[in-house]
Amino acid sequence: MSQLLTGIALTIEYIAVFVLVAGFCTIIFINIPKGYSAYKNNSSNDLYTVIREMRLHLGQTLLLGLEILIVSEVIFSVSHRTLEEVSILGLTVLVRVGLSFFLNLELDHINSAKKYES
Repeated sequence: MSQLLTGIALTIEYIAVFVLVAGFCTIIFINIPKGYSAYKNNSSNDLYTVIREMRLHLGQTLLLGLEILIVSEVIFSVSHRTLEEVSILGLTVLVRVGLSFFLNLELDHINSAKKYES
């Protein structure tokens, strides 16, 4: 049973890495051409909008990846019930919750700036 849960946790970690890499590649391949055309047209407002959208999508991708990694950590700690693993899980969740909180603040700030400019 422990090996099965460890395998599931490892699979979920691979999924999280895939989500992060795929999200980053999508952000780059979609927004680099937009940014280049805004730069080529000397449109600083459009370039700023593209950069803001990139930051927003990158933050959302990071949040999704962090949430998936937290799930894998919980499953891994269930399969290895030691005090050391539970304390590592607690510290990991605290760090990731803190990162998620501040990323959400940043994303809210970007969204409010986007709505204000529209």
